[in-house]
Amino acid sequence: MRLPGWRRSCAIDRPTSALPIRALARESSIPRRRLERLFRTQTGLSAKALSRIVCFNRAQQLIERDPGIDLTELTMEAGYSDQAHFSKTFKEMFGITPGTFKAQMATANALIVETNRLSIFYKTPSPTGGTLSR
Repeated sequence: MRLPGWRRSCAIDRPTSALPIRALARESSIPRRRLERLFRTQTGLSAKALSRIVCFNRAQQLIERDPGIDLTELTMEAGYSDQAHFSKTFKEMFGITPGTFKAQMATANALIVETNRLSIFYKTPSPTGGTLSR
């Protein structure tokens, strides 16, 4: 059996506001235990595990987009109210702390900017009509 309309209304699409499985079951008009079994059958994960993955993928995307994002803001965006709990769970998921990941993304972004700058330099037209290459 497929989860009826679960993509339309569940917490998976709302990573900043966790929706307990009980509320999701009520929204979907499916008994809680049956919904839990359906999630596991359809995804191979519990609803909580899937929600957690989605929340942390969102946190990862936010850091990738803005490595300077405030850790408190990131914690709230990921649906956590406690920064220590968020950081601990982030490390369990990714193997590094959010602060370390932010620093790595800042370094990677700086390298991309530098690479793009050099790429433009090497593609500058030469006075003889070709392009400069080294």
